[in-house]
Amino acid sequence: MIPKPMIDAKHILCEAMAITTNGDYDPAADVDYFDLAADNDWGMGTPLFIYVWIDTVEPAGSETLEINILDSADASSWAEVNTVLPATDVNDIPCIDGKPAGGPGLILKSQIPPGCARYVSIRFTNSATCSALAVTAIVGP
Repeated sequence: MIPKPMIDAKHILCEAMAITTNGDYDPAADVDYFDLAADNDWGMGTPLFIYVWIDTVEPAGSETLEINILDSADASSWAEVNTVLPATDVNDIPCIDGKPAGGPGLILKSQIPPGCARYVSIRFTNSATCSALAVTAIVGP
């Protein structure tokens, strides 16, 4: 089991964020961002990752979730860097911490790619209305 690490609040992108309507949840309105140029306590060359947990399980349905890493030079204009979870049925997303598919549990650990612009964030795209899905995303080593 991979527990949620203790982490500074500035590294939290979203915490138990409800994803209940279809559409995008992104830095424009819903998700925070991480400043790669800020003074962090990690050593030079330490790879950084984005971790995502499902906190609240969605009852069986046909909803899909897609997750993308985004970057920005100015924290206002965001561009997709890559898709780290292609659109997948919410209840079939495998947990990488040994818990059943669909969670609750850790569903993503993805390295922030070298060469990203100064600010990094994440976008969740939901295909349908969900009744209970909630996620947490952080940046950490």
